[in-house]
Amino acid sequence: MLKKRIFVLITAVAMLGFVLVGCGSEKKGVETTASTSVEASAETGASVKREVKMYTYNDGTYGPYNIPSYDENNQYAQKLKEAYASDAYPGVYIARVDKGWIWYWEPETDDGNYYYIGSVDNPNYLQGDDLNRFLMDIKINLNKFIEKCEAGELHPIDLDGDGSISYPEAYIQSFFAIQSNQDKPYNGLITFFDFDDILWE
Repeated sequence: MLKKRIFVLITAVAMLGFVLVGCGSEKKGVETTASTSVEASAETGASVKREVKMYTYNDGTYGPYNIPSYDENNQYAQKLKEAYASDAYPGVYIARVDKGWIWYWEPETDDGNYYYIGSVDNPNYLQGDDLNRFLMDIKINLNKFIEKCEAGELHPIDLDGDGSISYPEAYIQSFFAIQSNQDKPYNGLITFFDFDDILWE
């Protein structure tokens, strides 16, 4: 049984507790450190080589954290795929670090159908109306996720096994659970640092 906490959804980035980060040539705390190749399954069933680039996130306050561009066996992603959407965000990287959570997803191709929230291939993170739209989108998704959990339609996951579910964990889960309701999939790097408010325990 979920113990509901009173929640307030805030639209300001700084107050919301996560940071949208641009990467690449602007050096906003992320640098490429190495790359390797792995075998990834294509839709045809054949295996193709996919480059895995390693990035180091370090903005002077948070990090250094090593972030792969592709991580098919990420434990947190696997939990969410099993619970909500097995085909969502292939290779997504989700990490629990000392200051919070990191979400990073770099899709294999970009045909213009993705939001860019800062990625190594596009250092221009969301601004202006695009940023406001993104914030509203994830706020709506989080609301839907909470409502479905409270109604028993969905069952939230304690990702880090600490006995409670924080707002960052709920946000990340909503990316998977409410994916079909998103205008566009999320892409890039999203961090939830110093933001551990408990939603359910």
